Amino acid sequence: MRGTSMVRKAFGCRSRARAFTLIELLVVISIIAVLVGLLLPAVQKVRDAAAGISCANNLRNLALALNKYAFDKNNALPEFNAVAGAPTNFQRQPLIGLLPNVEQDQAWRNFAVGATPANGIPLTFQIFDCPSDRTNGRATLVVSSGTYGLTSYAANFQVFGQPKPKMTSAFEDGASNTFVYVDKYAQCKIGLTNPPPTTPSTTDMGNVWGWMPGVTSPDAIPAFAHPPLTGATQQDVNQTGVGSKFMDKPVTAGCGFASSPHSGHLNAAFADGSVRKVSTDVDPATWWALCTPAGRDTIGDY
Repeated sequence: MRGTSMVRKAFGCRSRARAFTLIELLVVISIIAVLVGLLLPAVQKVRDAAAGISCANNLRNLALALNKYAFDKNNALPEFNAVAGAPTNFQRQPLIGLLPNVEQDQAWRNFAVGATPANGIPLTFQIFDCPSDRTNGRATLVVSSGTYGLTSYAANFQVFGQPKPKMTSAFEDGASNTFVYVDKYAQCKIGLTNPPPTTPSTTDMGNVWGWMPGVTSPDAIPAFAHPPLTGATQQDVNQTGVGSKFMDKPVTAGCGFASSPHSGHLNAAFADGSVRKVSTDVDPATWWALCTPAGRDTIGDY
């Protein structure tokens, strides 16, 4: 027996393995916790960046679809014909009109010429939904007055509100100096709550495809009836000039403004097909210069 013990000592053998102590286990767990704490913000940043890229790509595809629309229609652009603040021809709207150019012909046909979608036609396609917009993510918004479709983007009323706008003549300031589509929260008030309420009220709406039927004057349009437009829509006649600047944290009173779900900037698609970031610190006069297609404004840094 003694000889066996001496042999084990000679070869460095042990009769049993040594277990971790409690202190060592706590140290290992602490290290893992620190690593996870460092990793999670990085993962979130990657997710936010990916969502921002997807959102910008949607806007780029809308701008390219607009150029194809103009090419197919002898340079004509979609037009926001307004009667009491509501379009009279939904198939020629600045966003709906692009559906055939983004492989959604049947959805475009659903918008009959002259029809008023009092209960909305839901547009659930990815191209109309910005992943960074936490107020979207549902096909429709149901309220007491009906069901309304949502979108995370808005068209520039200063471009599409012109009578019979054309690609060749609308952009006197240059196609690279005028935006056509921008970010806009699907639901302006709900943008302040997370998660959104399961039964939102009409005042939560801010970027919808449906309008209240039977309205006879712009003054009678309810506060929630904001179409996916920005830049002084029929509902927001006072939001022109320097007062039209976009919001990065929307409120109910600002449902007609463009609004950014991104940190520090808003994505804007320009008439030349490019997508650029507009800083939240942009000078309001510069913002308005980017809105107006023929203002002969001096455009500063943005």
